[in-house]
Amino acid sequence: MSIQRLFISLSALAFCLLVFALIGLMGLIDAYRTLDKVQHDYHQTHSLAHQLQQSSDDLTRYARMFVITQEAHYQRLFWDLLAIRNGENPSSSWIKDLERDSQSGTHWDEKHSTIKNFRSQLGRLPFTEAERALLLRAEKRSNELTKLEQLAMQASQGRFLDSYGKFTRKGEPETRMAIKLLHDSAYQRAKKAIMNPIQEAFASLTTRQQHTLAKADQQRIIFTTWLVLTLLAGFAVAIAFHHLISRRVMRPLLGMAARTKQFTLGRGENRLVLRYNDEFGALAKAFNTLMQRIENNMSLLQTTANTDPLTGLANRRYFEAVLLEESQRMQRSQQPMSLIMLDVDNFKAYNDLYGHPEGDECLRQLAQTLKACLQRPSDRIARFGGEEFVCLLPETDLEQARHVTDCMLDRVRALALPHQGNIVPIVTISLGVSACNGDTATPPAALLQRADELLYQAKHSGRNCACFDRPPEQPQSLHAL
Repeated sequence: MSIQRLFISLSALAFCLLVFALIGLMGLIDAYRTLDKVQHDYHQTHSLAHQLQQSSDDLTRYARMFVITQEAHYQRLFWDLLAIRNGENPSSSWIKDLERDSQSGTHWDEKHSTIKNFRSQLGRLPFTEAERALLLRAEKRSNELTKLEQLAMQASQGRFLDSYGKFTRKGEPETRMAIKLLHDSAYQRAKKAIMNPIQEAFASLTTRQQHTLAKADQQRIIFTTWLVLTLLAGFAVAIAFHHLISRRVMRPLLGMAARTKQFTLGRGENRLVLRYNDEFGALAKAFNTLMQRIENNMSLLQTTANTDPLTGLANRRYFEAVLLEESQRMQRSQQPMSLIMLDVDNFKAYNDLYGHPEGDECLRQLAQTLKACLQRPSDRIARFGGEEFVCLLPETDLEQARHVTDCMLDRVRALALPHQGNIVPIVTISLGVSACNGDTATPPAALLQRADELLYQAKHSGRNCACFDRPPEQPQSLHAL
């Protein structure tokens, strides 16, 4: 296997492992986030349920303490806590009353209830429908119990319900009856009815938390194992990379460096030998070829022999070789080919009028202008001799060649190089276009000869025009600006 394929394979594997590692890392992060979220949600939901339970206990304590002591701040605490739980604002004395209760000897060790707007929090926090139903049931029963507590507090002050359900009837304070209302078995059963759904909600929250934690922990274990295995595979790929670079890259490079040094010093063999049939083997062959070309000085000679020094285009020798090669290729592929022979009109008169340096500059400008009309890499243009140029258009029929000749005629005319010795006062060209079909064997020399004949027909037709070869069973065409 070539080094390139090995590198591509190992790089692709390394990329896949990187993707797997990122997936494992993201999954592990997600698992830890889930664990944190579960803990946070459990704390909030459990806290709200606990606050509901504590608020019910605080309401009971405030009612009992007011019935016993008849201190007004307990009654205010009762109403303020009930208002806060229902989402309303407490009285202005709420904070002072709490501090006074905290300093009294009747306050237990737990903090006061901090419940606020119970219904709003219940809808916002992540409870299940069953858990919400349980807590709503507990709140409803607590609200119903507060009516009994209100009745006891009013009775301790000598106020009783009238027929309209208002405490307008007055009488002697019934402290003992109020205490009995807040301590008898019916009251205890009502308190238990409040606490039962709360305890059920606690149990549901704990079970759901344990289930979610177990699932998140399982996800954490899976992605941790995934990440560890991916890292081990990445370590194996790194070892493979090290082996590839040391044996298939560094060792051949060091050998090539030593052989090149010997060659520059004129010692040892001047050819490289590598055992691997890979890119370094190809490099050795290219190096040997380069040495051969340097020894024979072929590169400079070939470039000089194939280029026209004045215009920078290919010369006639090179063009004829390309023409022969393209002719054979077109015959094999059964494709048409066109050839354009063109000449600068009255160029001798141009040299006589403006001098040979200006004539050379004119040829250089014409060469670049004509070359710009060839859009495909396979199209070739060359200086055929003197003021004559020739273009080879493989896979091009006469109709397609017509577009090229139109471009050449238009662009040369657009140059507007002055030429007072021409039939028009600017430099113009004449073109002859021949073509052959891929299904007929047309010799390159015949194609050139036919284009030359058509060029002279264009000259005799008034110059500044293109004369085209006629396809079978069609008359010859003449096109001029």
